Amino acid sequence: MRSNRVYHLLATVPVLISASVAAGGKQGSSQATFTAVSAGLYHTCGVTATGATYCWGLNGFGQLGDGTKSNRSTPVPVVGSLSFAAISAGPKHTCGISAAGAAYCWGGNDEGEVGDGTTTDRSSPVPVAGDVSFVGISAGFFHACGVTAGGEAYCWGNNDYGQFGDGDTTSRSTRVLVAGDAGFTVVSAGSTHTCGITATGVAYCWGGNNEGHLGDGTTTRRLTPARVVQ
Repeated sequence: MRSNRVYHLLATVPVLISASVAAGGKQGSSQATFTAVSAGLYHTCGVTATGATYCWGLNGFGQLGDGTKSNRSTPVPVVGSLSFAAISAGPKHTCGISAAGAAYCWGGNDEGEVGDGTTTDRSSPVPVAGDVSFVGISAGFFHACGVTAGGEAYCWGNNDYGQFGDGDTTSRSTRVLVAGDAGFTVVSAGSTHTCGITATGVAYCWGGNNEGHLGDGTTTRRLTPARVVQ
């Protein structure tokens, strides 16, 4: 069972991040303009207006996606010709959605959190297994979840606390469908739990709950989505 306590060091002084790029998205002279950014535990990733993705920071598991495991103190491009519309950085893995809706992950994969059907670390993006088009994705601590345009939510990786919401605690290296018909528009994967919001604005959470972080008025673990009490 994984520890349910995760501590983050918060920076209090904003700094300007720039990535040197040239025409075609390769490193060069001009400065990239970021439209989205996601901070993981010890690394960060951002997406530019053209869909190019850059990461920087700790890279011991390949979570920067540059084909190496070398740490970087300045942004480096994620390898490949993929154009990403969204990015989510976890503690040691990263996931993104391409402009076409395909999900890719890379980095640490000992719990299957990359979702490619293996437990092999990946230093460059690999497709999440299965023919599903995603509109949102979230990289948790040892799992990840994504949501489709039709409102279906899928999760993969570690499931010790029921954070998949599929009714059991079996971990998977490929995606599994979250139980129920709530119809999610957004999902957010945490350490031992996951939450989602429906099209009508109702919040649901599932997984570990010993600190009451599911918001259902109890401290009982939930293996399927439980409505947040309002």
